[in-house]
Amino acid sequence: MGKFNGKLMGQNVVSPSGVPDISRTAKAMIKLQQGTYSDEGEILDYTYYDTQRIAAAILEHTYFLTSQGEAFDDAVAGQKTFADVNFPGRGMPSTQNLEIKAIKVIYKPAEVRTEAEMVNIIDMLRQSKFSFLIGNKAPVLELNMLDLMGINFPVVKAAAAVSDDHIRAIAAKAYPLNISLVLSGQTKFHCLIQHAVAPAAGIAGDMIQISLQGILQRLS
Repeated sequence: MGKFNGKLMGQNVVSPSGVPDISRTAKAMIKLQQGTYSDEGEILDYTYYDTQRIAAAILEHTYFLTSQGEAFDDAVAGQKTFADVNFPGRGMPSTQNLEIKAIKVIYKPAEVRTEAEMVNIIDMLRQSKFSFLIGNKAPVLELNMLDLMGINFPVVKAAAAVSDDHIRAIAAKAYPLNISLVLSGQTKFHCLIQHAVAPAAGIAGDMIQISLQGILQRLS
């Protein structure tokens, strides 16, 4: 039987692996039809977040232990919704692995804040510490809240009148990690915000959200 371009005419050429040779177009089509579902799961750019509410009588707030439908640390009426938390709570799900690349803090005032109250917010952050704890290990990350939020040189503008320049701003800052924090399936962890001094009563009701940004691997 004759040959054409090194292939036997009338026969399917088989590669050394035993798989029939296919055209470049067929290979491209197979590749285009892959990716949405995989036996090996998905890899996502993802963020888990949780929120707690400031109260003058509470010096410690715990994150990522409670989920939607549960109460805030201050025990005031009202339950967390999807706007407050998207983490299932009490450890990583068994089918997931999260490599945390950055931690974001979002400060959400409950109402319009005067400049005096803005000073109280800065003082509260200056006198507070953030900790990340995994299982029974010592904290794997500890930062002053001003450092975590990047508010290192706060300036408060004096108002011309009492009613001027009242502020209801959402302050947000992402803190990139030099070394990623890896949470494997079923890993128990939580975050803490601890106040050395009780927050001013005037800012009670404000919320602080902690977001864990990174790469999530999970089963499809």
